[in-house]
Amino acid sequence: MEIKNKYNSNKVVVIKLGQDDIDGMLLNHDLNDEGIYSYMENEFIESVMNYLPEYAMGQDPIPMSPVKIIPYLREAAKSIIKIKKIEEIKYYLDKKIPCKDWDQEILKFYNSKGIFSELILHFLLREFKNTVALISKIYFKDSFSHEAHGFDVVHVSNDNKLWIGETKFYNDGKRGLRALIDDLNTHFKHDYLKEQFVIISRALVHNNILREEWVDKLNSATRLEEKLNMIVIPLLCIYEDTVASEIITAINEGADADAIYLKHVSELKEYFDEKNTFINKERVQTLLILLPVESKNKIVSGMLSKIYSLQSI
Repeated sequence: MEIKNKYNSNKVVVIKLGQDDIDGMLLNHDLNDEGIYSYMENEFIESVMNYLPEYAMGQDPIPMSPVKIIPYLREAAKSIIKIKKIEEIKYYLDKKIPCKDWDQEILKFYNSKGIFSELILHFLLREFKNTVALISKIYFKDSFSHEAHGFDVVHVSNDNKLWIGETKFYNDGKRGLRALIDDLNTHFKHDYLKEQFVIISRALVHNNILREEWVDKLNSATRLEEKLNMIVIPLLCIYEDTVASEIITAINEGADADAIYLKHVSELKEYFDEKNTFINKERVQTLLILLPVESKNKIVSGMLSKIYSLQSI
């Protein structure tokens, strides 16, 4: 379980504000071909996509031989999302057409898919919180019933905590925070947790790592208080905001970019605390993760491009 910054991701994502209940994150920046600083969006997408096979397929050893790795990667990519209008997307990608010139209805369709933010949360927890995925997200998502969609991630850490996470990828940060609060109020109740613990226990049949230990823990926790005591709830809000452009402008002008960012994050954290109506918020450990980006479409289209390439190999 001693895996941290496996892909040197601390070079493409930086934690600007780290506290027990909040991580204010930001994409790192580097000089571009025009000699000015810009966000390392391509490197970020590459780092996230390194975790796609593990996210999709679980903790089974990834085959390393060329004969086995290609079908494995193709299966992992196909298992997480079915690409709609594949010929049109192929045209955009083959011609390297920027996302601003895509059919916006296509981007709107993919912007509504939770897979992208879920994969980013998986990546952030693995790289920065030293967690291990307890089960495959695909198994979790497809189990039990159509109503039981499952949590966005299910990880564990060395301190015997179960990391059950929720994510939002919105065009507005405050809307994302309100949606995360709704998830808290909906998902972290006795009946829902009981159902999800059953799903997780069944899923562990397909994952040998830590199986017996966590089956026992999940089955022995019968009271809501016991369940909440073993849980950490990471709440990831990725959102498009003008502050991202303001920060990169400040960096290029040699101004105090950190002050802009910290003021912005502090205001959102205050907003979250004011709006948080979760009845057990004082009894459970939550971690709010804020990640503003310049362009949601650019991140989503970049990840879609990687998934399409893997599906096509």
